[in-house]
Amino acid sequence: KQKAYHWRIITPANNQAIWPLQWWIIAPAVSPVWRRWMKDAVLSGALGINDFAAMPGRYLPAKWIPPKWDWVDPLKDRKAEIEAINAGLKSRSDVIESEGFDAEEVDRRIAADRVREEALGLKFEKDAKPSSMVEEDQPNAPSKASAA
Repeated sequence: KQKAYHWRIITPANNQAIWPLQWWIIAPAVSPVWRRWMKDAVLSGALGINDFAAMPGRYLPAKWIPPKWDWVDPLKDRKAEIEAINAGLKSRSDVIESEGFDAEEVDRRIAADRVREEALGLKFEKDAKPSSMVEEDQPNAPSKASAA
């Protein structure tokens, strides 16, 4: 009987074969379904959009973001994404969207969390710089005391 962890090892090889399918087959296939669903929902009155007929282009565009493929070590993936953001090679929005979330909604939720935390006097380590979190975990990185 195979164990579940074997799938995580096989996944990186499958990513190269499946990734093009997501963009070239699946996204174009679901776009017409989205447009049809949107039109039907507006016509049925389920969405309460009054200006759809005059401005369908405002409502029909959709951004299709396939799920991110995890590699063998999710912690290293996260650290690499933090480094890419800090180096300006990737945006936070790209990372958030690759995980299947809406970046604007995530930012609104983070802002609301911070307001609530402040009101309740809560303190978390989130205020540390992401790059310092990565550096502290690297085995051969100089310590902050010896760097001073």
